[in-house]
Amino acid sequence: MLLSDVLTAYGIEADNVYMIQEDLVLERSGEFYLLRKAPESQEMREAQVMAAKGAERAGVLNVAQLQTTIAGADAAWVDGRYSWMFKFPEQSFRNAHVPLSEASDLAKVHENGRLNMSEHLSVGWRQWPVYWLHRLQQLERWYQQIQSQPGSSALDQQFMQTFPYYLGRTETAVQLIDECMKQSPDQAFNLTLTHKSYTIDTWRMVDTIRPPAKLPADFIFDHRTRDIGERLRSCCRTDTVKEGLNFLYSYHKQLPLTSVEGAAVTARLLFPLQFFEVVEDFYENETAEADEFYRQELQALWLDEQSYMRSLSEITKALAPHLRGSWFV
Repeated sequence: MLLSDVLTAYGIEADNVYMIQEDLVLERSGEFYLLRKAPESQEMREAQVMAAKGAERAGVLNVAQLQTTIAGADAAWVDGRYSWMFKFPEQSFRNAHVPLSEASDLAKVHENGRLNMSEHLSVGWRQWPVYWLHRLQQLERWYQQIQSQPGSSALDQQFMQTFPYYLGRTETAVQLIDECMKQSPDQAFNLTLTHKSYTIDTWRMVDTIRPPAKLPADFIFDHRTRDIGERLRSCCRTDTVKEGLNFLYSYHKQLPLTSVEGAAVTARLLFPLQFFEVVEDFYENETAEADEFYRQELQALWLDEQSYMRSLSEITKALAPHLRGSWFV
């Protein structure tokens, strides 16, 4: 059904098909395409297409091209869901270039992406604490609800025991980003092309000939510290501080960070994203069968917390050595 839908919508009959994480890659006569779930909201799709066009105009290298359907639509109903189709850029003598390091390439994206920011509305740092506090309020409601009801599951108990700690981390993150905006109010609006959730695996690689492709589906406009923070978050989670510091130094050499921006990255790392995601995933779609799985997820996060915060402290010394407090010992 899936390949039949692709053929009907895009006219692409693949010679080879395989998965990269949750994306479907199709190869046809040496050309590579990638199928990814698209937002059902037309407004969200248009916003990301606009960001992709901004990237192209800014000269960002190796951006995958969004393919329209045979009917001219930007997305198609494939295998029961809205999907986007992207074509990978081709490597040739005409567009060959000396590969940049990951950090240098990301810095180039941020540097070039700033050229088009006057065309887009966004709020950068100002949106972060608003969004964090909105999510926190929902967790507080669940916390109070569990407190007031008789009986609780093992997951409820795990959540109740750890929530006050993560509440403190969240409040500190909010205070820190608020302080960044007070110290450098203009910086809050210094926006550029970024990614929804940047990691070392965000750019897709299909073979050793083509460079990693940047997918328009990943682009949003925000402050560059969003990408840096999320890249370093994965290093804190995996206790690969040396990798994170090497990335940071390479990026800083290409596009230096101010001390206030360093503090903003630290604020982002302090926000306990994984804790929120696990709790939200369970309580928004609560099922008894999933209780033990999510309890183990919360327990694993808690057991790794000391390692995460130790890594965060080491990275903070490089990012914002002026920061002091119990979180950065």
